[in-house]
Amino acid sequence: MLPNPQHALWPNQFVKARLLLNTRTGAIVMPLAAVQRGPDGAFAYVVQNDQTVQPRPVQIDLQQGEEAVVGKGVNVGDTVVTEGQSQLRPGSKVAARQPGQGRDGGQPPPREGSMPAANGQQQGQPRRGSP
Repeated sequence: MLPNPQHALWPNQFVKARLLLNTRTGAIVMPLAAVQRGPDGAFAYVVQNDQTVQPRPVQIDLQQGEEAVVGKGVNVGDTVVTEGQSQLRPGSKVAARQPGQGRDGGQPPPREGSMPAANGQQQGQPRRGSP
């Protein structure tokens, strides 16, 4: 039985509880939007020095909100594609843009049925930290 001296909890009342089970220091964290699923498992498109992309298998150890803790597959400083992956193939050329920036560098285009072009993908970078 849970002590309830202030009578803050009532029968049949629902509460949300979060428990901190452990802290992973030095974990590699990347945007969950970069993680794709394929027939061979999870992967992410990693941008190479020549601005082309290559799919790389990743092992996701934990998902928390909009972030994923990566066990294997990407390194700190790698740039991963977080938008428009369905239009990419190995070797596709991409150009980085900042979040909220349109293909022409200005405001984003209207979203009415338009798909982002493969040469204007939003990108993120894995980082060290804890989710």
